[in-house]
Amino acid sequence: MKGSLALGALLFAASVCGNWVQNHMKEEHQMEYFDWDAFFRLHDLDSDGVLDSQDVRAIYGLDNVKDLTPDRKLEIEKTVFAALDADRNGAITLQEFKSFMDANGDLPDFGFEGHHGDDELEFDIHHVMKYHTDPEDSEENWSHPEDIEHFAKHNLEHHDGIDPGELSDFNT
Repeated sequence: MKGSLALGALLFAASVCGNWVQNHMKEEHQMEYFDWDAFFRLHDLDSDGVLDSQDVRAIYGLDNVKDLTPDRKLEIEKTVFAALDADRNGAITLQEFKSFMDANGDLPDFGFEGHHGDDELEFDIHHVMKYHTDPEDSEENWSHPEDIEHFAKHNLEHHDGIDPGELSDFNT
């Protein structure tokens, strides 16, 4: 009975949460079933029992969204804390988070899914894990426009724009 109650809570949380949280968990964490405790603990990056400014910035990926101004990032942060930080101490406890989610069912949606990592991690999560999971994949299969764009950017940033295949010419 206890196991079925836990499963019921997971299914309930997933069914009542709004689009932003559901999309975030599915796209960023490959999780379709979760509860509020799991969401909270997953995003409490330093495991100190509260969501602080750094955690909120990571949830929404504020440090990785390049076209957001510093003022807009601060506005988003303040909006989240105004909504969830009931005692206004600058930290969102698990209880505050759960109370807000139970009452509202979703976090504020600012028009993007939230990102946790750099471009390499994001490419791995959102593209490689979706299209290139076959270990037998050949180079020819890595020809999606996203692949071409990613590797061109990677070569520019890490190899001075030189195709890594050409690097062997310099070593001979």
